[in-house]
Amino acid sequence: MAKVVTPVTARVEVIGKLKESSYQPGQYYRSVLFLDLSQPEGAESAKIWKSLSESECEGLVKGAVVQLVPAGKDKNGNDKHNIVLLEDDRPLTPTPNNTPVAPASPASGWTPEQKKAIAARV
Repeated sequence: MAKVVTPVTARVEVIGKLKESSYQPGQYYRSVLFLDLSQPEGAESAKIWKSLSESECEGLVKGAVVQLVPAGKDKNGNDKHNIVLLEDDRPLTPTPNNTPVAPASPASGWTPEQKKAIAARV
């Protein structure tokens, strides 16, 4: 009989800064904290930390609700999950022609213009 996989509904709480992997030079990741919404608020067991690549973080914003679908174990025995972004529930902001549009919010918190300005200073 096949094993039943129960996804975890969680909220993105923290998206960390981009860091280079100490095990794989040239590879970068972000530490992301998810809070399991089925656990009591503030419980240590509700915290699920993941190290995600930049492409895996795409579309994730603080406060977004996701499903973490179990996908086995990694080589260290830690749970692996596929991340499914649930329907965007952020409020829409009106535009000049009164057409509501969801606000842009990149995973890093920086707009492309801000990134270019920072890069120019460095």
